[in-house]
Amino acid sequence: MLTQFRVIALSLSLLSGLTACGSSSDKDDDETNYAQSYLQFYHGATSQEPVQLQVNHHQPSQLNLGQASSLRTLDATEHEFSLTSAQSQQQLLKASIALTAGYKHLMILTEQAGEPELLAVEFDRNVSLEQQFMLTLTNLSQQFPELDIHLVKADKTLSEAELLETLSPFEVAYPNDKLARGYYSLHLTKPGQQHVEFQSQNFHFQYNSTYSLIIRDLPGPLADQLVIDVVLNSSATEQLQHRLAPAQFRLFNSMQPVQVLLDQEPLQELAQAELSDYTLLPQGDYQLTVQDMEGNSIIQNQLLSLQQGQSKVVVLFQDRTGAARNLQYIEPNRPQQHQHDVTVVNLNATFDELNLYFVQADETIHSAHYKVQKLAIGKQQQIRIPSSQISLALTAITSQGNELLLEKTAPMTLQQGQHYVITLEHDPASPNDVTLRLSH
Repeated sequence: MLTQFRVIALSLSLLSGLTACGSSSDKDDDETNYAQSYLQFYHGATSQEPVQLQVNHHQPSQLNLGQASSLRTLDATEHEFSLTSAQSQQQLLKASIALTAGYKHLMILTEQAGEPELLAVEFDRNVSLEQQFMLTLTNLSQQFPELDIHLVKADKTLSEAELLETLSPFEVAYPNDKLARGYYSLHLTKPGQQHVEFQSQNFHFQYNSTYSLIIRDLPGPLADQLVIDVVLNSSATEQLQHRLAPAQFRLFNSMQPVQVLLDQEPLQELAQAELSDYTLLPQGDYQLTVQDMEGNSIIQNQLLSLQQGQSKVVVLFQDRTGAARNLQYIEPNRPQQHQHDVTVVNLNATFDELNLYFVQADETIHSAHYKVQKLAIGKQQQIRIPSSQISLALTAITSQGNELLLEKTAPMTLQQGQHYVITLEHDPASPNDVTLRLSH
């Protein structure tokens, strides 16, 4: 049964996440009379950063995207809560929630058109369940106008599945069916179609309880990915991934122009200092071969292993001996609006180690909070920095212990939604034989 949900709009231009406090655990709902009220929060706003939640002036706690708070037991009355930015400590909202006796109130932070909102999922816990479970369904994804949600027993096919609901974005449903406990998978399709847009792995619904399933868009460099979060009565949220999700990779070439082969088939040519577009592939293991422009192999049959939903970067470079090498790393699946995941890669053999500082307007190199230090050639390090104006400063320590300032950029602001790689490269035209390059 599709039920109209209650939406509490939060006019918070700086809101960046949500959390809750309290303690509980996932177990059977064996009580026969739930006399109090039960409050839980979930963070599902894809572009937002963590926030702190405080209920009734108790100790605040923090929640990241896709996480739920513990379940708090409260009296059936009004309770105050406040939201504070975990980064700036600025209070974003102070409000109250009216709770109902015997009900669980799951407050879901989401957003529409960039504006944060709160959805209320509310249901009676005083339901008799004998080796059974129930579901609530929430669709936060904006990829499809509507989605059919199918529940499939582990030994059944989609044609034998139960259609739970058809949901539009930001709708909540409360199917009335009591279902036998066991292993099930979730299949999402467009209304009335058999093509599966999302198929989860089998999940064990093992408790006599009501599970809240929340469909949301997955942030990260691999576009158009969905995930289903399973929320019960603790902060341990289970994340169901798409079993058939593709993977992708891209290449950065710091050497002379090369041609790249995948499983011995030509893939693309790369100029020096070129960052390629992404190549989309099914998950699997591949042979990566790199040749110079005369067809001589300089990297032969390198393993490239890609997991479902994974995005990798392959960096091509020369080591101290001049031999061609590659370095691979996974790009994080986190929002890039208010903070940025930056990967720093050292490809320069002139210095034993290099240091890179992200210097904000009120800082110097030695007071900079965000920095990557003692990075050796052929190594990479990822760092998460705030979305603010920064300058990049590159230094090295000589054998005499002196610190050299090799390069410093003008102030810049990183673009929202981009995954950046900073390469520290050999540059014979530079006075210090090194340069830094920012790519995305």
